[in-house]
Amino acid sequence: MSTGEVPAVYEPAFAALSRSGELAARTLAAYDVLQSCELCGRQCKVDRTRSARGAGCRTGLLARVDGFDIDRNFEACLSGPGGAGVVRFSYCNLRCRTCATSEIRQRGRGRETTPERIAEGMLSLQEAGADHLVLERPSHVIPQVLASIEIAAGRGLSLPVVYDSGGYDHPTGLSLLAGVIDIYVVAVKFGNSGAGRQIARVRDYSAKNRVALAEMHRQVGDLEVDDDGLARRGLLVRHQVLPNGQSHPGPVFRFLAEKISKNTALRLIGGFEPVYQSEQLPMLRRAVTPEEFARVEALADRHGLRRRLPS
Repeated sequence: MSTGEVPAVYEPAFAALSRSGELAARTLAAYDVLQSCELCGRQCKVDRTRSARGAGCRTGLLARVDGFDIDRNFEACLSGPGGAGVVRFSYCNLRCRTCATSEIRQRGRGRETTPERIAEGMLSLQEAGADHLVLERPSHVIPQVLASIEIAAGRGLSLPVVYDSGGYDHPTGLSLLAGVIDIYVVAVKFGNSGAGRQIARVRDYSAKNRVALAEMHRQVGDLEVDDDGLARRGLLVRHQVLPNGQSHPGPVFRFLAEKISKNTALRLIGGFEPVYQSEQLPMLRRAVTPEEFARVEALADRHGLRRRLPS
């Protein structure tokens, strides 16, 4: 599955920026944006340095963190023998009725945490043997992420950094991450903004998701893996199949094939069952059938997207 040469001696992307001082400059620039926040797709323009009131992410100056965990059941190319070291950020810039982790993403389980403490957590995951550092749902906390990485880099952090997003990102935030993030893992939830409004309760999901995908791919390219099968750089796309065609996969696959790359690493996620508020929507009151999933797989094949990760 490798698409390019991966250096024998690996260095994460942020290391060069840390040495040059650019990472510190990016951190300051990110906090400036926080004063009239347009970091993610919501573009709330709230001064989050003063309050979380009015912010779609419900997060102020400090990031809220639910925990630091080794996940051995993450994407296989990101777990490895040591597992993925996950920083679980609380809240989310989406309001998905299908949220499987609603206690964290919707209700904000966790604690407000300083960048110094987040950096300590990152280093503890490295010491525990993690192969990658995964930032889970970080779209709304980019300044805090940069500050934490800057601190941890000065103390020996050397893991590749994975940005695991729900896909409602914005170029303002993503531009601050260029040269910092090694691997983008991004959900493409819907190929139709109407579904985004109804299910995720955000406007223009598809349009903003496509702009974000293009910027992510511009930064890191197609997914590259080393001889041990571990991802080192690139874009990995996830698409969850919903019942009754509610994820609208056709436009998703067409965009990936025509505007991103037919070599995009794609994981189709099956097994949907009603969770959280799904039962409020008649078309989501049942599980996905094997036949529905097989049709979506065949559709991806027809668009030439055959580089698929295990489901």
